[in-house]
Amino acid sequence: MKQSTLKSFLAACWICLLVSFLMAGTLWAQADTAKESFNMGQESRQKGDTASAIIYYMAAIKADPAFTDAYLNLGSLLFAQKRYEEAAANFKKVTELDPAQPLGLANYGKTLSAMEKYDEAVLAYQAALKADPGYAEGNKELGKAYYKLKKYDDCISALQAFVKTDTTDSYPYYLIGMAYKNKKDDKQAITFLSTATERNPADFDAIYNLGNIYLGQSNYANAITCFKKGLELKPKHFKCAYNLAVAIESNDPENRIAAIAAWEQFLQVGRKNPQAKDLVASSEEHLKQLKEAAKGAGQ
Repeated sequence: MKQSTLKSFLAACWICLLVSFLMAGTLWAQADTAKESFNMGQESRQKGDTASAIIYYMAAIKADPAFTDAYLNLGSLLFAQKRYEEAAANFKKVTELDPAQPLGLANYGKTLSAMEKYDEAVLAYQAALKADPGYAEGNKELGKAYYKLKKYDDCISALQAFVKTDTTDSYPYYLIGMAYKNKKDDKQAITFLSTATERNPADFDAIYNLGNIYLGQSNYANAITCFKKGLELKPKHFKCAYNLAVAIESNDPENRIAAIAAWEQFLQVGRKNPQAKDLVASSEEHLKQLKEAAKGAGQ
C-alpha cells in the first residue's frame, strides 16, 4: 500500500472512531438527561405537583424515546386526569417497546375500558395474562370487560380465576352474582351476592340487587331485610324505598298500618328526587286508597 493511501486510510479510521465516540457521548448525555428528567418527575409527583411531573416525564421521553418507565408514569397521570386518549397512546407505546410487560398491557386495557372500547380491552388483558399467567389482577379486569360486553359466562370464568387468588375483595363476587342474575340463575346469584355482602357489609349494590331477587321470588321477608339495610346505607335511594314499600305490603296485605307507613316513607324520599316523579304520582294515589280502606276497616 502506498504511503499516501495508507495515510488516507488511517485518517478515515480516525474519523470513524471520532464519529463513533461523539455519537456514544451524545447517547450517554441523552440517557443522563432522560434519567435526570425522570427523577425530577418522580419528585414532583411525590409532592403532588402533577403538572410539573407531566412536563418532566415528557422531557425524559424526548431525550430517550425508549424510556418505558417514563411512558408508564406519564400514562398513569394522564389517566387520573381522564385524558384517556393521551394515556392510551403512552401505554400503547409501552406495549410496543416491551410486549412482555404485563403492567403496560393491563394499563392499556384499563384505559380502553374507560373509553368503552371493551373488545380491544379484552385483547389487552388477554395479552397481559399471556405475558404473565400469574398476573391475577388481569383476570379481574378481564372479567369486568366481559361483563360490559354481556359475555356473562366468560365474565364468571375470569372472575372465578381471580377469587382463587384473592378472597377478600367483594367486588368480583358482586359481579359474578350479577352475571348469574342476568343469566336468570337466581340460586347462584344469591350465593355470590351474599358472599359479596359478607366480604363488605356496606356493599349497597350487592344488598339492593339481592333484595330485588328475593322480591322477584316473592320471598318478602328477606327482601324487606335487604331493602331496610340498603336504606340505612343510602337513605335517599328512592328505588330502594319504593321496593321496600312493595315488599312490606306484599308480605302482609292485611296490615294496612305497616303498608301506609312504608309508602309514606317512600314518598318522603321520592318527592325530593325528580327522577321519581311517576312513581310518586302512582304511590300517592295508592296511599290514598290504602288510607280509605284502613278507615273503612276501622284500622
